[in-house]
Amino acid sequence: MILWGFISDKIERRKVILSLILLLSSFFLAILTVLARRFSDFVFYQVLTAVFVGGSYPIVYSLLADAFSVDKRTTIFSLISLIGSVGSGFGYAIGLLAGMKGNWRVSFGIVAIMLLVAIILTDS
Repeated sequence: MILWGFISDKIERRKVILSLILLLSSFFLAILTVLARRFSDFVFYQVLTAVFVGGSYPIVYSLLADAFSVDKRTTIFSLISLIGSVGSGFGYAIGLLAGMKGNWRVSFGIVAIMLLVAIILTDS
């Protein structure tokens, strides 16, 4: 996470968080996860995903601290944490449904599609 904080100090934070950390890295890692042939590859891609996504948290909270007044920050930080938890819940549900159908790769493919949509929407 220290690496991403350093990068965000050198480059405009919005560009770092939207382009490098969250969208592009997560999209390509989701694709690589879908294509993983060995369990070790799967674990490696998931660890890299955790590094990239986890690295976004300090930047997100820094952006929010800059964008909102002190009296609204607690509410905004709480909402961001809630959204992350709800998103994780949906991820678990999608993974469960895909796993019950016998193809765990589908859940990571769905994530890749959603990230591609986010990339397209961010660029416009």
